[in-house]
Amino acid sequence: MSTKPRNPCQVRSRWRKHSLFQSDYSSKLVVTMFNETSYLFTIDGIPRTVINSFQGRYDNGIVVNLLVGTYSFLWWTNEYIGGDVAITNGIDGWYLVGGNPALRLPQTIIDQYNTTIKIIQLPEKQYFQQIEPTAFDPKGEQFYYGVGIMSTVSITDPMCQSTSSSMNLIGIFPDNDQYYYDPRIILDQNTLEQPIPDGGGLSGTLCSNVAKNFLSRTFLHLKCIARHMHSNNS
Repeated sequence: MSTKPRNPCQVRSRWRKHSLFQSDYSSKLVVTMFNETSYLFTIDGIPRTVINSFQGRYDNGIVVNLLVGTYSFLWWTNEYIGGDVAITNGIDGWYLVGGNPALRLPQTIIDQYNTTIKIIQLPEKQYFQQIEPTAFDPKGEQFYYGVGIMSTVSITDPMCQSTSSSMNLIGIFPDNDQYYYDPRIILDQNTLEQPIPDGGGLSGTLCSNVAKNFLSRTFLHLKCIARHMHSNNS
């Protein structure tokens, strides 16, 4: 079996409306004022979304206004709009009021970060199907991930040929609704009936055949079947 990243314009590409992900756990959430009435969330130097209110809720239900600054994630984020997001300033901890916020980036921010935030124009929403969240329970507390939508058609956009599987890729629907691309991989089955040439090396797959290790790194290399056969006059 081999794997390769799914192009965001392929059929079955997945997209998500929420703006915070479980993969953010080890990153810092930087909160700044976007204007007088809204706040900008930034992670790893890239804007994620703009929200209208920045409040935290203690376990006892008390709600407080939070200050701009840098926060850490206390636990994994529930990946759906409104899902629990626990953050801390290093002293206190809160659940983000409103939960996981929806993606909402003004055009001014998209233009300012156009070298890191890429845009793809999506077709009508009728060509996407809803994906239900998957639940997992690592330490007695249930979390959800994987919610979103999946394309049922190929997406036609000039950016398709130059865009990789990036977390900073935003799809925009004709109604201007914004969704983050949810990078996934394709599993290619390497079987006798349908063999993958070179174990997938020539087709751009990752983790083809067996990964190198300290015992095999000096001699383990992928071989092109055609080249191998030719060199042996087969």
